[in-house]
Amino acid sequence: MNTPGTVRLTNTIIVANHWTYHADDFDLKYVTGGTKYHYFLTGDQDGTGVQSYSTCHTLPAASIPACLAAGTGRQTYPTRYEFDYQEKEEWWSHEINLISTGDGPLQYVFGAFLYHETYDQPVFTQLPDETRLDGIVASAVGGLAPSAPLRRIYDDRPHFNLHSKAIFTQIDWEFAPKWKTTVGLRYGTDHKHGYERVRIVFAPGTLNAGLPVDVTPVLGLAGGEGVVSTTYDPVSGFKTRLYDDKWSAVTGTLGFQYTPTEDTMGYAKYSRGYKAGGFRIGIDTSLGADPRTEKETLDSFEMGLKTNIGPTLQVNAGLFYYRYKNAQVPLSQPSATAGGTANSVLFNVPKAESKGLELETIWQPINNLQILANYSFLDTEIKEGLAIDGADSCAQAPNARRTRATTVVDAFCAGPQFLQDLEGYALPNSAKHRFTINGNYTWEFDAGSLTGSATWVWRGAQYGSIFNRSYYKSPDFDQVDLRLVWRDKEDRFTIIGYAKNVLNDEGYANGATAGRRAGTTPTFANPTADRTGVFGQNSTFELNPPRTYGVEVQYRFF
Repeated sequence: MNTPGTVRLTNTIIVANHWTYHADDFDLKYVTGGTKYHYFLTGDQDGTGVQSYSTCHTLPAASIPACLAAGTGRQTYPTRYEFDYQEKEEWWSHEINLISTGDGPLQYVFGAFLYHETYDQPVFTQLPDETRLDGIVASAVGGLAPSAPLRRIYDDRPHFNLHSKAIFTQIDWEFAPKWKTTVGLRYGTDHKHGYERVRIVFAPGTLNAGLPVDVTPVLGLAGGEGVVSTTYDPVSGFKTRLYDDKWSAVTGTLGFQYTPTEDTMGYAKYSRGYKAGGFRIGIDTSLGADPRTEKETLDSFEMGLKTNIGPTLQVNAGLFYYRYKNAQVPLSQPSATAGGTANSVLFNVPKAESKGLELETIWQPINNLQILANYSFLDTEIKEGLAIDGADSCAQAPNARRTRATTVVDAFCAGPQFLQDLEGYALPNSAKHRFTINGNYTWEFDAGSLTGSATWVWRGAQYGSIFNRSYYKSPDFDQVDLRLVWRDKEDRFTIIGYAKNVLNDEGYANGATAGRRAGTTPTFANPTADRTGVFGQNSTFELNPPRTYGVEVQYRFF
């Protein structure tokens, strides 16, 4: 790299307040707080130390370092490429609760919630040594465009406001000995509005050998629901898109709890959840099509048992079934051009289900020794949905599930993009099996206590996309962590020594991401001229940290 990376956080204010008025049979509680900050991140965009390269633009071929007679002559392109990413955030929330405090069988909570957020995310990339960006800039629709200020070839300036309001209540009623029911109800609204100003200029050597080309006028040709307007300013060269939409939902819960003994409790519960819709904007979208995401709703059914078996063993077991409507999942949508940037969206899966179980055990065979063993099983399935695979836009990979062709002709594979059937695929990052075993022992001393702990975790393979293909799959892995904690007798300070991933195993934070790639392979008839296009996918894995160790010291002033 030839541009050093920097990161800083300025103008940071965090405020939190909690006020409670205690009456005879109820509390009136007010919770409010907010955060404000300005975050900066700069660095090397191309990830190399190469300063420039030279090539010849010829028809039909180019030779390096010599130029063919039919060429336009040698062109030199500076490649020092930098990025600047910023976040300017402000949010504030208010919540007021009326909570019963009596001893009767009926307990209640009534509340209201208010939230406001303002968000700016200016992002740009620049070629600081490319002087041709200061001069004539051609427009993709013909004619000329303004020059590129500060030699920025990508400039995106989103600004958004978010407003959330809700009223809610929950009532717990012990209607019979050992029996309790819970009823909750909530109504919430979310309003999101703002704008996004974007300019993209292709550097010389991409669309034109010697001139930069402004492609901003052809961005954002499709907007869809929630897009108020899209306008282009020929003076500044920026295109601006306005967004505005609202979402609301009534949600709630109904549950029953049975406690036959002091050591056993069973429960069953139904809940409906809601996640507001929104707009996918910013650095990875470039005024892409269909930026709006519909709200997601979830119907949750759960039942479980918590019990103590004898004086040393505790067992918690739970079963659940989730039913999603319009589940929001990240999805990369490919460009129709061979070298174009993919558009990232939050895709709504029309229908999906998730079911599984969780088992937790705590065994204390002797004083000061604990052994914990947990297991979870998760089975997710998409029941309905069609989408384009960003890593296989023309559905050419083996076992691709072509349904119907779109009207978009993809230059990458010289054919139409195809929708694929999602039915039967798992939701992203849903490993079926996960085991965790922990053992810890505490030694007691006059001056304090020392606790040693060892943890082993195993996680099964999972996919990083709604397309369950091999190029999105990360393998299973396991990891061992160690921890040693000293606490003084007065509980004023704690010293923690830790070692994570002790065996330095290769682990994966999520399933893989993938992108399409193209290449050529020579034929035997004419290895230097005849070539056949080949297509494939490249996978990217997010690795867990390697072996990491350190010391943490905590001190409590009061």
